[in-house]
Amino acid sequence: MDFNVINPRPSDIKLEDIAHALSMQCRASGHFNQFYSVAQHCISCCREAKARGLSTEVQICCLLHDASEAYLCDIPRPIKEDDYKEKEERIQKVIFSALAPQVYNLFFEENAVWQEIDDTMLYWEFETYYKTETKHNPIPEKSKINIELRKQFIPFEIVQTEFVMLYNELMRNLKS
Repeated sequence: MDFNVINPRPSDIKLEDIAHALSMQCRASGHFNQFYSVAQHCISCCREAKARGLSTEVQICCLLHDASEAYLCDIPRPIKEDDYKEKEERIQKVIFSALAPQVYNLFFEENAVWQEIDDTMLYWEFETYYKTETKHNPIPEKSKINIELRKQFIPFEIVQTEFVMLYNELMRNLKS
């Protein structure tokens, strides 16, 4: 991987690098009862958007919403500070301009839908993998996908491949 975090360029963005890194990073800083990767979370968010009948564009936003963490790591929300968020947004902009320019504006300007799905999945993932509720008021609606089915450990190679295949499928659907 050849990537400059300080000065990221679209030409340095590789979907395979993102899929690999995210499939190797555990959600919740490793505090779940079992390994559950950031890539699995992104795939779940994408599948949730599809189950809700949302557009291909929203599904792509859901799949790529944590892509910057392939280069910056997954830091729990309460700890993310303004400086980190600025770096994260800068890298996300480069990622979307390289991998999904068609949904760039949706991701950055009309983000309430994919962010609500991210919040919903966060809540249900904590209930499933940590056996506790997050402080979320009101409690989000039940996930439309069955997270319990994905509760078994999935090797990173399978998650990585699924992430890439799902991205390619969504991009084909976007073009048709």
